[in-house]
Amino acid sequence: MTAVLETCVASGFEMKGEKKEPPQIPPKPRALSFKSEIQSFQVGDAASVASRYQHHGNVKALWEGEWRMQCQRNAYPFNQGADVSDFDPIFASLAEKGINDPFDEAWPVEFLPHIRDLIYQAHELLNNSDNGSPASTMSSYVVLSPASTGSDSMESTFSKPKSPPSSISSVSIMSGFPCDQRRKAFTSTSGIAAGSLYLRAAALCHIARYPVLHTPLRRHIWSLQKKAHLSAASFGVDPVASVEIPHHHASIAAGDGLTIPILYRYPASKVKIIHSSEVEKVPVVIQVTGLDGHRGDTPPPHTAFFQNQGWATISLDIPGCGDCPAAPSDPESPDRLFSSLLDWITAQPELDASKVMAWGYSTGAYYSLRLAHTHHARLLASVVQGAYVHHAFSPAWMRIVPGGEYHADLPRALSFKFGIGSDYANSASPAHPPFGYTQSSCPTSLDELQKSFSLLTTGVLEKGHGECKILVVNGKMDTIYPIEDSELVMGFPGPKELRVLDGPVPSSRKHMGEPAASPVTLEFLTKVVAGEGGV
Repeated sequence: MTAVLETCVASGFEMKGEKKEPPQIPPKPRALSFKSEIQSFQVGDAASVASRYQHHGNVKALWEGEWRMQCQRNAYPFNQGADVSDFDPIFASLAEKGINDPFDEAWPVEFLPHIRDLIYQAHELLNNSDNGSPASTMSSYVVLSPASTGSDSMESTFSKPKSPPSSISSVSIMSGFPCDQRRKAFTSTSGIAAGSLYLRAAALCHIARYPVLHTPLRRHIWSLQKKAHLSAASFGVDPVASVEIPHHHASIAAGDGLTIPILYRYPASKVKIIHSSEVEKVPVVIQVTGLDGHRGDTPPPHTAFFQNQGWATISLDIPGCGDCPAAPSDPESPDRLFSSLLDWITAQPELDASKVMAWGYSTGAYYSLRLAHTHHARLLASVVQGAYVHHAFSPAWMRIVPGGEYHADLPRALSFKFGIGSDYANSASPAHPPFGYTQSSCPTSLDELQKSFSLLTTGVLEKGHGECKILVVNGKMDTIYPIEDSELVMGFPGPKELRVLDGPVPSSRKHMGEPAASPVTLEFLTKVVAGEGGV
């Protein structure tokens, strides 16, 4: 990785804070050292940003100019296993029908027949395999008909048919049979093929329910994605487990739920048994997901790297997204969420509570940065990749983002995430409550978020982060969350480092700085665990 890092430096990546002590600023009033509001950003004004991105309102330009290449690379927003041949006909149909907005409820309907067919094919492969017919233990098919997409009661079950159902439908995913039988099934030729089909289906689900889960249909597709992902990830060596952990620090009055769903992977194949009842304690990485990428959508190369290192991983959703139980409009709900999660980690005999790290992706990076300050005594290191901190909430920035690189209406998506506006209000129903949060305590506009959620305004950055090491990384020309937010963090004391990526690979200059950011970040975490500093 050192060679990769040196290549990044030689290629022109701007490195800030490397091997240097952060600037020492007088304790009070530290926040006054920064402009609390700025009107101009490094990316340019709204007109210049919009001139660089032609995909808004044009699904054909979105697919052919940007997403198709991302799909071929299995790069965000396309998950592991995404097959461009699955997406080509869907986007051709979207373009032909003039469905240009991912918020259009006609958008997910175009994906459903393809999702159904892939899951059905995977089911049939396993059902007809010579591995003890593991698929025979599957429960039933779940059917979603076009007429029922707006109703509260969407699902019905029936016995397994001999051919795919004719209506828009999906198939339940296999579960419940012994682990050794799963491994046998998924290491067979048919099992490997079925796993690939499940991953393709999950990748379709992600784009079908993109960007937020603001309708019953999209939440249903999210449930299909979770099942398809687990069907591929729960088999073989070191399977992924879906776990519900108790949210002991929940505030019922604030609207928190009582359990926290996570995806947990323990690297059993990489550790040694110390005694018959004791295993080696391992480091753990908390993967904090983003606005539209939920648990299960974390980059597979990262998870594979951690598994090879012998580290456990925990993936969880952030407030207002996926199935997170934390009240979305309460700025302190993530603090309670992480208190419960860290308590659970401490109670696990196989996890080393002294080597807990966090990696926040995009919108999730706000939470990994906040976590590094509110729980720094319980965290070894934190990666903050593509974060918003303060300026991203400003009216000046909100005038820029509609024409930027995000592929949907970002202010609208953020409004839903924070429990604001009609999308959030209309998502409530007896069958699909919006995270159990009460409307009376919600902010009414994005303008109100800065004073409640800004880590500068609320004094979170003033608290410091002790010995917890922080790596802040992003592309210099990010048009989702401004690079000025990443630079702002460096004005506060503590062991931290900033990497502003501005090299020859165009995508590395954009939001999150990939593909250049990953090797830098993985090297940082490896050094931290090895006790070599990392900062």
